[in-house]
Amino acid sequence: MRDEDVIRGIKRGKIMTKDMISVDDLLEVGSLAVKMERYDTAIVAFYTVFNPDSNFAESLHNSGFADRYFDNYEEAIEHFDRAIELEPDYAEAYYNRGCIYKDGDHRQAIRDFTKAIELRPDHAMAYVRRGITYALQDKKSLLAIADIKKAVILGHESANGV
Repeated sequence: MRDEDVIRGIKRGKIMTKDMISVDDLLEVGSLAVKMERYDTAIVAFYTVFNPDSNFAESLHNSGFADRYFDNYEEAIEHFDRAIELEPDYAEAYYNRGCIYKDGDHRQAIRDFTKAIELRPDHAMAYVRRGITYALQDKKSLLAIADIKKAVILGHESANGV
């Protein structure tokens, strides 16, 4: 399948069925759809390949990311949990799960952002989100300030305006 065909199909919100293209093609379509912010197409692609009992951490993570976009938070958390269970060193799964928890369970969000940072010390956005979550808990938090400063050092552009 040619890249131009994949992009054209995503823009139209149409993808082939798994009988028509390979699993790798569908994973590529799903990942590209996420980058293009066509989350509806991404969900179809990932779910076409993998069911909820999938043993493929990246697909589960991507499905969770798309679920999060559509405010399906419980399903997203289940997908992130399963991805982490399958691949305990999956920094992005911790980060994205933390993004869901930051609006409610601040302690869990901080644990997830901290784990993402432990796994990927250059994860500037995890520092930003953890800093914001610290600030939500305590407006004068030195931890929040330290995290935002670290994100700036790592080169995160929007951290300067936080």
